[in-house]
Amino acid sequence: MNSISNNSINNKSFVSRLTPYLYISPALLLLICFLAYPVLYNIHVSLFDWNGVSPKKLFVGLQNYKNIFFNDKPFYNAIGNTFVFTAGAAVFQTAVGLLLAVLVSRINLFRTVYRTIFFIPVVMSIVAVSFIWTWMYNPVFGLVNGIFRLVGLEFITTAWLGNYNTALGAILVAAIWKWAGFTMVVYLAGIQNIPTELYEAAAIEGAGRFKQFLFITFPLLLPQTFINVLLTTIGSLKVFDWVFIMTAGGPGRQTEVLPYLIYYNGFRFHRIGYSAAQGTMLFMVVIFLSFIIIRAFKGFKV
Repeated sequence: MNSISNNSINNKSFVSRLTPYLYISPALLLLICFLAYPVLYNIHVSLFDWNGVSPKKLFVGLQNYKNIFFNDKPFYNAIGNTFVFTAGAAVFQTAVGLLLAVLVSRINLFRTVYRTIFFIPVVMSIVAVSFIWTWMYNPVFGLVNGIFRLVGLEFITTAWLGNYNTALGAILVAAIWKWAGFTMVVYLAGIQNIPTELYEAAAIEGAGRFKQFLFITFPLLLPQTFINVLLTTIGSLKVFDWVFIMTAGGPGRQTEVLPYLIYYNGFRFHRIGYSAAQGTMLFMVVIFLSFIIIRAFKGFKV
């Protein structure tokens, strides 16, 4: 009897240990199918010279990576543009989202209306937003130049998407306009959890709104800042659709980012193996920068 009871107890403990893995198995299976396998297959393809159509693949080992490091000037140009875009998005999108969140949190009348207005661009299609901003940047009848002409600043007007100095920044502004509402919502969730007693005590001590923001709001929003910076960085490193629709990498490769270069080599020149190697490099950059951001915010005890 004792052996039977011990076996039943062991079986129950085994089932109890196995149950959590059964619950996560559907999500784990999806991750393996749609994340792990594509990444591993991409690394496999990067070791071949392949056009994506021919059934034969010529094994070249690390030759594709060697060509990227030593012979591919467009790659360095693209990765430079990608870093500039990513840094700008991480700084300015976070700042704009924080500003909107602070302003909206202090509005009592029609607060929900303002939240909705600022969040509407987030749910809009990137394709639609790209076309809207392309029209707004039009040098002849665009809204941006029209506003500058209206207020007497015609000397500022330019072909925003055709100017070497403004094209990448113009795309960045459009991206920030779309995603700042998402950043705002993340910050609003954090602001609502800050005890009002802290602000009341600070007001009694004579601290104005700026000091309250500097010493209460901002430090307590570091977890939300970490989330926003991390998500914005990862999303910006993968930017493709904005560039594809608004400039196609121009003028003169001034807005050519790494995902667009990967697409161009793979689907325009049919260099699938080479573009897979560039894709692997992009994957490593995403992992590296994510690690840096996580380590940096750990220093702030987020």
